[in-house]
Amino acid sequence: MTYRDRRLARAQKLRKWSETNEARSDAKRDAADRISDGIPFGQPILVGHHSERRHRKDLGRIESGMRAAIELGDKAKTQAQTADNIEAATDHAIYDDDPDAIERLTDKLAALEGKRERMKAANAEYRKVHRVELKAMTPYERSQAIPFPSYSLQNLGGNISRCRDRLARLQREKVSGPRDRLIEARFDSECADCGAKLLRGQLIRYNRQQGARCHPNCESE
Repeated sequence: MTYRDRRLARAQKLRKWSETNEARSDAKRDAADRISDGIPFGQPILVGHHSERRHRKDLGRIESGMRAAIELGDKAKTQAQTADNIEAATDHAIYDDDPDAIERLTDKLAALEGKRERMKAANAEYRKVHRVELKAMTPYERSQAIPFPSYSLQNLGGNISRCRDRLARLQREKVSGPRDRLIEARFDSECADCGAKLLRGQLIRYNRQQGARCHPNCESE
């Protein structure tokens, strides 16, 4: 299962949990409404009457039921929104183990570099046309007057560098395979190679493509 598959599976689980919690919320609200329907509108608690105890109990059940309905409804909404965010992110994300990751990153890098060149050209053209006005401005005013301030070019340059480094890493890993990282396991699992038990907090080898494995090596290696 690829990382994209795992993210989409997570979104699917969240959506099912959301539907379950929404149904539970509706059930809690319906139960509270049924109890409320049994109490005449505006009926006060008759202190000392034999109905007092039941009346108070019903009011408590209505309050707790409505509170539970609201909490479950809020939880269902949050889970559905999280699922939507995950699915929206996967539509645009490029994951390391995508079969076309290198091709898509190459296209992305070319698009970013082209955008930077267009921004630089627009700034150069603006400086050429408005040379007199810019000369009379303070450095801060000049930085705000040009179409693309320096910070926007710096941010874009950072994105280009990260994209270029990632592309180089994936191209390298395509030939030599992914590099392992030594990390502490965040939860109990099994070695992807030999099936040995890996405990939380244990030092393991990990990379996104091959998953968690024994450190330093599997007994079978």
